[in-house]
Amino acid sequence: MTRPRLTRTDWILAAFRALASGGPKALRIEPLARTLTATKGSFYWHFDGPDALRDAMLEHWQAAAATTIIDSLSQLPPGAPRLRALADILDRTLDPAHGGAMAEPALREWGRFDDRVAATIALVDHLRLDFLRGCLREAGLPADPHARLIYAAEIGLEVLAADGKGDLSAPMHALLDQLGVPSASA
Repeated sequence: MTRPRLTRTDWILAAFRALASGGPKALRIEPLARTLTATKGSFYWHFDGPDALRDAMLEHWQAAAATTIIDSLSQLPPGAPRLRALADILDRTLDPAHGGAMAEPALREWGRFDDRVAATIALVDHLRLDFLRGCLREAGLPADPHARLIYAAEIGLEVLAADGKGDLSAPMHALLDQLGVPSASA
């Protein structure tokens, strides 16, 4: 029985899992190929080299961590419903196929040493904060410092989830309650 061909996405997801478990040093081609039971040739079929893999990972993360979420939440009524829905989807961002709870903290650590990674993180942070500010304004609440507080809580909760102390949604809803964001039933 022949195995299906690996896709770029297979390599990208394997790279995120490696990054989450071993940091940027784990993003070497041979170990990734072994993990996927593939050859280096398969890697080079999809990528010109390690920098191309890094760029593909960043593009994938930006889409998954900001663009797709913002686009889907933008379909909801403005303000509080979007903020509450954001709290509800946080747990789904911890998908083990993407490296689980350690993926984003590992990516942020990588950004301390790689300018391209740092630039993408800064862009995603900007997109997320702008979206939060807009949702808060639409809910009739002050955008600042609330947006930064919510975002800092989200990042901190991700770090706690990485330590096995999961459930991001409940504490995020509690924070939204404290900030006066109306609940879905209100």
